[in-house]
Amino acid sequence: MRGVCAVAIVALLFPISCIHEDRGECPTYLTIDLSSIPESVENLHMILEYEGRGIYADTIYREEFGGVYERAVPKGSANMAIFGNISNMRYEEGYVAPPGLPLDDIYTYFTKIEIRDDLMNERITLLKNHIGVHIRICEPSEADDSGINMEIMGSTVGYDNEGTPVSGEFYHSPLPSHIPTEGEEYYIFGTRLPRLTPEDDFTLRISSASDGVIVAVIPILEKIAQSGYDLSSPELEDLYIEIDISRTTIKISAEGFNSIFHVETTF
Repeated sequence: MRGVCAVAIVALLFPISCIHEDRGECPTYLTIDLSSIPESVENLHMILEYEGRGIYADTIYREEFGGVYERAVPKGSANMAIFGNISNMRYEEGYVAPPGLPLDDIYTYFTKIEIRDDLMNERITLLKNHIGVHIRICEPSEADDSGINMEIMGSTVGYDNEGTPVSGEFYHSPLPSHIPTEGEEYYIFGTRLPRLTPEDDFTLRISSASDGVIVAVIPILEKIAQSGYDLSSPELEDLYIEIDISRTTIKISAEGFNSIFHVETTF
């Protein structure tokens, strides 16, 4: 776990003994039901952020998902944040993507809990909380044999421990997963973005790989909103964006590149 130890207690001390009538200072044995964790999730990073008292953190791996997860945790009011599939994102009172990298394949769960009793059970529902963006670009005439570069820029980089998107400079310049071939004359690029709001920035910049000449700069968020994509959905779908530079058109769909359910507009 980056930035947080596997099990860490910061500024929280359990009492030496809890054999007395006043058990207010005794820990709570927290049990979490992990039975509904998606199969694609390999690890969970749990944060309990106590009001003014620090954090409790733990990491749970897939081999533990089948059993009962139980830990002794401090009593009090806390924000519970569970981040699934953390690999490259770093901890900064939440998890954010480092400069130059996309979000991880992140799943999340956020809630506010009151930890008061000696025993407590919590069932979590982990949801996909990133937008997988797939971009297909018809080979522009401006591109030579060296190809094109894709730069993806945004204004949010992750989530804090309450699930609020964290503002910051998002930048990712992915390599193409497909380059033009005979009969398939297009590039495909991919990235992962956090949840977006109407106030956020999301821009694509396409340039020639040989000399850096900019071919197109496309503010994309407004066009996503026009497509009917639900940015407020509890679980985010992937986006498929097809760009034809010679025609200055863009198609956006949540179904796939070849879906009939898409919106086409110009840029």
